[in-house]
Amino acid sequence: MSRLRRLVVSDRWFFVTCRVLPRRHLSDLEFACLAQVIRKRREKHGFLLSAWVFLAGHGHALFYPAQPLTIGRVMESIKDAATKRINSSRHEAGRLLQPRFFDRAQQRQWLGGDKRRNTSQAQRSGRLVSGLSSPILAR
Repeated sequence: MSRLRRLVVSDRWFFVTCRVLPRRHLSDLEFACLAQVIRKRREKHGFLLSAWVFLAGHGHALFYPAQPLTIGRVMESIKDAATKRINSSRHEAGRLLQPRFFDRAQQRQWLGGDKRRNTSQAQRSGRLVSGLSSPILAR
């Protein structure tokens, strides 16, 4: 768990950036594995995921952890499970992702209101995508 002190850790949308450690590049299959880990962690913990993108050495995502779940617990869960699965397939050990992550808590009114209202508005407008296993908002 991060020692970084955050003013807000739950009940907000968080824009998160996480880097792959130098010299630990991910293949396309490993990015797919990371996406599967995120899906499994969402099923287990119940956080919302609005959007994500994987780039060459890092990734970005928008998470909404509802209390008592925290953004630190979400990221720890994802990074731990992804590292174990990818290292197992590579027959390697050690860290894969940076120990810390960067986040920015969004205002409560981001996306025009609270998460429940945004989700129901997205359902009515057809912007809700259920591609993983629980709904995500699409732009």
